[in-house]
Amino acid sequence: MHMLSVWFCADCCYFTCSQHARQLHLHFLRSPKEVKDSGAGHVAGLELETNILQTSSDQTSQRAVGTSQLQSLAAQLVLESIGYKSHPIEGAPFDDRHGIIPNK
Repeated sequence: MHMLSVWFCADCCYFTCSQHARQLHLHFLRSPKEVKDSGAGHVAGLELETNILQTSSDQTSQRAVGTSQLQSLAAQLVLESIGYKSHPIEGAPFDDRHGIIPNK
């Protein structure tokens, strides 16, 4: 049996596995600004900008806004997550404005 540990904090999430010396760190409210090259054509790290959530004037939505605060992280692997936009399904609730199926 292998132990998977998960830690949460305000802006990140850490995963470790007791079987392997591997860790996954998810940093929230960050935008990539640059992928750093090792000089040999491999990923060496990332430069990230810290974001804050800005609420719309009508209090109905939020969006991430850059703070110009930069953070450098060492990394050997970069994964891209591009999000999604749903399409309506007949008979299911759908939010046209945000392109999502509400999960309420």
